[in-house]
Order: sequence, then C-alpha cells, then structure tokens
Amino acid sequence: GNPDAFLRTLESLGAQVVEKHIAVNHGLFDVRLSTDLPIVTTEKDAVRLKTNGGSTFALRIGLQDMPA
Repeated sequence: GNPDAFLRTLESLGAQVVEKHIAVNHGLFDVRLSTDLPIVTTEKDAVRLKTNGGSTFALRIGLQDMPA
C-alpha cells in the first residue's frame, strides 16, 4: 500500500487527519489509540483491525468505467 496516497485521498475528500499511525502490511494489528477519534482504514485492513471501541470506518475505493 501507499500510506501517503491514502492520506491525500482522505484529505481530498475533506477529512482532517489529526493523528496517523501507519501499520506494517500483512499482519494483524491492535489499535489501542485515541478512541475518542474515529479510525479510518482501507477495506483490506479493516478486516484485520482490532479496536477498543470507538468509531471505525473503511474507505472504499473503486474504479468506474468512463465513456470515451
């Protein structure tokens, strides 16, 4: 993955990134961070994420075929 591109995408959608914690790919990870802030992750990582409550959101990114 490309964490910087993910963060730029969030910001382009109007999100204000307050904290960032970049996890290593291909492993389970616990998030025991500021549970008063929402957690935003990719759909791929959302299935591997364990949290202590709080709001967790997965950003869905897709492709759309554009007419020529």
